[in-house]
Amino acid sequence: MNTCMRSLLCILVMGFLISPVLVAAGMNQDEDIFPEKFLNRGIEQIRIGEYQNAVTTLEEALEISPLYATAWAYKGLALQRMNRYDEAIEAYSMAIFSDPGYLFAWKSRVSAIVDKARMEITKVQKTE
Repeated sequence: MNTCMRSLLCILVMGFLISPVLVAAGMNQDEDIFPEKFLNRGIEQIRIGEYQNAVTTLEEALEISPLYATAWAYKGLALQRMNRYDEAIEAYSMAIFSDPGYLFAWKSRVSAIVDKARMEITKVQKTE
């Protein structure tokens, strides 16, 4: 089982375990917790170049809503901007898994693969 699928399985299991805890604590998931607020903050952090902060913020959105495709995609974008291509590709893959029709995630995944290949070619050329 690849890392992506193991991560998804863990996320799904944790989501099912955490939801009853929130309800028992009197927290209505729909009213008290908004993954969109973390998404919007993460997008703003990407816009101003705070990529690591954006990753952390977007992970908060994903803790609330593990299959939030938009949060996965923007996490991928932040990781890609930090040249962390393998992690970015995995995040884009999770966005695609969550929403197979999400064109931004598909395009961004291809872009990360191309950027990774360019970086590897550049490394090889420098050693020659």
